[in-house]
Amino acid sequence: MKKHTLSLLSATLLTLLGTSADACTGLIVGKGASADGSVMIARNEDFGVNNWNKYLAFRPAQQNEGKVWKLGNGLEVPMPKAFLAYSAIRDWDAAGSDPDGKYYEERGINEANVAISATTSAEVNDKAQKADPLIEKGVIEAIIPTLILPQARTAKEGVELLGRYVEQYGAGEGNSLYLADVNEAWLMEIGSGHHWIAVRVPDDSYAMVANGLRIHGVNLDGADVLHSPKLLEFVREHKLLDNADPKEFNFAKAFGVIADPYNVDREWLGQKMLT
Repeated sequence: MKKHTLSLLSATLLTLLGTSADACTGLIVGKGASADGSVMIARNEDFGVNNWNKYLAFRPAQQNEGKVWKLGNGLEVPMPKAFLAYSAIRDWDAAGSDPDGKYYEERGINEANVAISATTSAEVNDKAQKADPLIEKGVIEAIIPTLILPQARTAKEGVELLGRYVEQYGAGEGNSLYLADVNEAWLMEIGSGHHWIAVRVPDDSYAMVANGLRIHGVNLDGADVLHSPKLLEFVREHKLLDNADPKEFNFAKAFGVIADPYNVDREWLGQKMLT
């Protein structure tokens, strides 16, 4: 590890913030907001009563010869020439969904010290869903770490790579997820079949996220903001916002469902505890 370490925290860290169905709660901490300069990402898991997320699997680096990479949900993409080694914490029944167990790997870290925690599921509002429907065999929670960890050498590269997959093959779910390396952490949100946004969490800040899209008040042209092409034009064309301001853009309101007490309460509790 370099000067600033990266921590992929145990799911148990956030147990008090929600354990029922649809109660994933995530935390991102910038290196300037932690006591020892660590970048931290963490998320509890709500998938199944028997799911305890302690099955650590190591995936060695490998060279690939296949032309097509078939993911666990049926998504097929071109096979990369090589995979980075990575470790993943998979769901207890992953092997039942996929013989190789590379399904619902949920969180992990690769040999380049890029970590992912995926995901906190997020509802897509009816207007956004109608304008850009979700794709049945698109990018979903169950395959994101498997898809990105073998390839990304930085957190930002991971965001950009996943964004390209969403743009080209579509997304099957609304989601927020967390990507980090030894220097920085990103919050990424997928809001429709082909549109997404990501924000670098400032070094002196933290983010607490429950099951909902939350990115708002961002400058779409800012150095620490990445997003799908023609996002602003799409929102304006389909009137997903009354006044879409590129310098104070509200992705959460355009694509998600906001102010829902079930999720806001958990975010408030996390902020109360940490701030």
